[in-house]
Amino acid sequence: MDKLVSLSGSVSGLLRPIEGGARSSGFDETLGFAANLRDALREIERSEREVAALSQRVAAGEPVPVEEVVLKSQELTFLVLAAAEVRNRVIEAYHDLMRMPL
Repeated sequence: MDKLVSLSGSVSGLLRPIEGGARSSGFDETLGFAANLRDALREIERSEREVAALSQRVAAGEPVPVEEVVLKSQELTFLVLAAAEVRNRVIEAYHDLMRMPL
């Protein structure tokens, strides 16, 4: 039985259905690593623009639901932390390769 894992709007696109209890990532094997990384970075940029626009609306005194601002801010935090983790793992893999004997 499939269960959909989602946090909110755009984040739900990054997480796929769970099948057999194992979590599947948003990685599309047909695109390759570079294309998936590019798409993820674009998603972060889009989320940053969205949070900035919401923050400006709040600062201007417009009626904006507090839950929406908090949710979008947390979504951006999640995306940035995920990107940092990917970066750390890529660097770790590079160091592992460099330590291998020829």
